[in-house]
This record gives sequence, structure tokens and C-alpha cells, in this order.
Amino acid sequence: MASKNNKHNNTKGFKNIDVSPRILVICLVAITAIGAIVVASVLLYRNYKVQRFDNMMTKGNNYLTVMNYDSAIAEYLVVLEADESYDLAYIGIANAYKGKANECRKDDIFLAIEYYNTALEWLNKGYELTSSERINAKIEEIMDLLHIAEIQSTALAEGSPEYYEDLFQKSYAGLYDQLTDVGMINTYYTNNYYTLLTNDERIVAYSPLVDTVSSYIIDLYGMCDIYDEDSFWDALYINTSLDYDTYNNATYISGPCAYQILTNLYIYIGEPSKAQQIRQKYADSLSNPAIASDNYTIGSVQSSEYSIYNSYGLLIESSAAVKSEAATAYAIIKNEYNESLQYSSYYYYTPSYINSDSEWAGYTEKTVTYTYDDSGRLIQMQTVDHDIDNDTYRNSELTYTYNGDNTYTSAYTEDGGETVYESVYKYNEYGRLVD
Repeated sequence: MASKNNKHNNTKGFKNIDVSPRILVICLVAITAIGAIVVASVLLYRNYKVQRFDNMMTKGNNYLTVMNYDSAIAEYLVVLEADESYDLAYIGIANAYKGKANECRKDDIFLAIEYYNTALEWLNKGYELTSSERINAKIEEIMDLLHIAEIQSTALAEGSPEYYEDLFQKSYAGLYDQLTDVGMINTYYTNNYYTLLTNDERIVAYSPLVDTVSSYIIDLYGMCDIYDEDSFWDALYINTSLDYDTYNNATYISGPCAYQILTNLYIYIGEPSKAQQIRQKYADSLSNPAIASDNYTIGSVQSSEYSIYNSYGLLIESSAAVKSEAATAYAIIKNEYNESLQYSSYYYYTPSYINSDSEWAGYTEKTVTYTYDDSGRLIQMQTVDHDIDNDTYRNSELTYTYNGDNTYTSAYTEDGGETVYESVYKYNEYGRLVD
């Protein structure tokens, strides 16, 4: 009974329908035809869309070919308004901005950089939407061009007179003050090579300055590679008569002075080989190998006005005219150095005054001999003064006794007699007298 009831329930409410195979075939054909029509319509629309985009892209590409970059960009934007995922449109826009950048790159590198960055903005937007490898490849290309342009812009900015003026004011004028504060200028541009620090103390005190001045030298190279010989900065660099110069009321170290300071720093801290290298770089920068050789001479020995230097740039001998309206004489200086390149002797010859016959008179010569202890500190200066006109001599001696509190006691005697005076002096960590 249960099976009958189930059978009855399954058929209840249905009519007996006789579906012929012919009708089923007709239905299937109709459905297929409708599907074909839909597919065909989609394909036709897609082809129309692609053709329409291709037409707009062709216009943009044609404008790009004739370097009408703004019109090309306008056409590519029309494509993106219709379909923001069309990757070739982003590439077209990037190429247009690349062309604009190439046009202005020589005259305005900074505007070119703006165009490259705009191109990258469009490409990055397109890549976010499409993940297109073609866009990614174009991004890498524009990034390379942007990097080169930025290097050029940096060189231009750093090579301008305005850049260097600002840099000198902020850095190099400060360097000049720093070197002056520690007595570097005073020490190396006088005839007194007083050494109050031990070799180890000098290394500690001056080593930080080596890197500072080295950095200055590197920038100086770049500065002079950019400008011609008529510019202020290059003239400041090559003028070997300058120790320093002023420009716009600021004080600057000249190129030759900077090289000499760095050379002397290396000498002072006991690294003569590095001092020699710096002197050689200076010679190379001026294409004058004689500068780094012994007996390098400026001026003419025949004219009795000259300066002779050793390979480190330390003065060996010089002669300078001493003039009056009626007469000319010459002052002569001669220096010798020990193995540590400290003064070992100093010779000076000069007239003192014009006599009643309008001639130079009062000729004197002075010889100073320097002695150092094992730590490199000056401990004695022996001086012989010769009054040539009267043929008389005076011998004197100055001794230095170092105390343990950055002070030393100086004692002066004449002709081997008793001490004439004795004084105590205080010096700082750079060996400069402070009291």
C-alpha cells in the first residue's frame, strides 16, 4: 500500500505530456542561435572597440612621430577615458613626456626631470590597474633616464658659482677659522716651526683635520674641473701667490693653500708619504710635474727674485727685493729640514736701513739651529746673529723645558752667560700658546 500511495503522490497534478523529439531539436537550435548571436555581438563590439582604440592610438602615435607631444597626450587620454585598463595608452603618454623631456634637457634639466616624473606617475597608475609587463618595462626605462638627469642636475647645481659661494660660506670659511684657531695657518706660514706637542699628541690633535681638509681638496677638484681660467673660483685655485682670498666679504682658503695645509698636516702627524702624495696630486692638477720635485722654483734665480721648494712644498730658499726710491737690495732665506721634516736650520740675510748715501746698509745675517727630543718636541734654538757691517757676532740660546700640565718653561741666554730671562707659557691641545 505504501508503494502505491507514493506512486500516486508522484504523479498527482501532472498531465500526461507527449514531447516529441522534433520539438526538443527545435529548442536546442534556437538556444544555440541565440548564443551565437550574443557571442557575435560581443565580438563585433570588441572588434569595434579595439578598432576605435587603435584609431585613437594611431592618431596619438602619429602626433608622437612628428613630436607634437601635447596632441599625442590628448589622444591617449581619450583612449583611457573609454578604457582605463588600455596599457598601450599609458605607454604612449610616457613616451610623450619622455619626448618633452628630451626637448628641454639641454637648456632646462630640472624641467626635464619634472616630465620624467610625470611619465612615471602615469605608468605607475597604469601598472596598478593592469600589471602589464609592457608598462613595467617602460617604467624601468624612464627610471634610468631620470637617474641620469638627476646626476646632471646635481652637477649643474653644485657647479654653479652660487652653489660654491654658499658652500664656502657654510663650510670652507668655517674651515679657515678652524685651522686658524688651532694655529695651522700661523704655524705653517711663519718661519717659526715651534713644536710643543709630542709626536703622539700631534696625531691625536690633528688627525681629525686631515679628513676635513681632504674633503675640501676633493670638492676643489670638482670646482676647478667645471670652470675656465677666467672665472673667480678657478683663478683662486691656480694663483700660487695666494694663501687666502676674500670674496663678498668672506674669507676663503685658496687651492694652493689648501694643498699646502693638507701636506703639512701629514708632515706634522708623521706621515710624509701621504704628504708626498698630496703634493703630487697638486702637481697633477696643474699639469706641472716639477711642483712635486725637489728644487721646484718659482721666479727667476737670475733676477734674484725667486722661491725654491722641496718635493713637499716646504721652502728651501727664497730671495725677495727690498726696494727704496734710490736703491734695491735683496733679502735671502734658506731652510734645512731633518728626517721628520722639521726645521733643522734657518738662515736669514737682509739689509736694515738706507744710509746717508741713499744706499742700503746695516746688513745682517742670522742662523738658527733647532734641536728636538725623542718625542719630536723642540727643546733648543741656538741663534747666531752676524752684523756684517761691523763684523760682530752675538750668540744666543733659547731652551724649552716641558712641564706636565700643558706648560713649558722658556729660558733665554746670550753668549753662554747667565739666563737673561725665564718665562712659563701655557699651550692647548693643538700646541698653540694660550697664556
